[in-house]
Amino acid sequence: MTLDEALSLISGQRSDGRRDRTALRDLLARLGHPERDFPAIHVAGTNGKGSTCAFLTAIFLEAGKTTGTYLSPYVFDVRERWLLNGQPIPEERLAEAVSHLPVRSPHHPLPAAEEGRSLSDGEMGDDQGV
Repeated sequence: MTLDEALSLISGQRSDGRRDRTALRDLLARLGHPERDFPAIHVAGTNGKGSTCAFLTAIFLEAGKTTGTYLSPYVFDVRERWLLNGQPIPEERLAEAVSHLPVRSPHHPLPAAEEGRSLSDGEMGDDQGV
């Protein structure tokens, strides 16, 4: 799968704006719940999320840990959404991670685009020790 094909897949999800958590739960179950395989910090709020994530990344890297960060929105390059150890994920790794997502079907729809993007973050860090 190429980077363009991967981006088309994860951005071409439902356009009705619904946030169907059932579809996300079903997809995570079919993937073996990868979100349970790594510790996570969820940074939320109005301001300062990017700085907080950068500070946390620096702290964990200094402690010898591997980090993965999902940010939204990106500024220049879509790969800025997914950072491994503070660096944008390589194009090939992004395409590979998205290729592991199940094919969308009427019986098993993929979740909305944001959820699919977040899910692929778990897939991308899986082999990096995140």
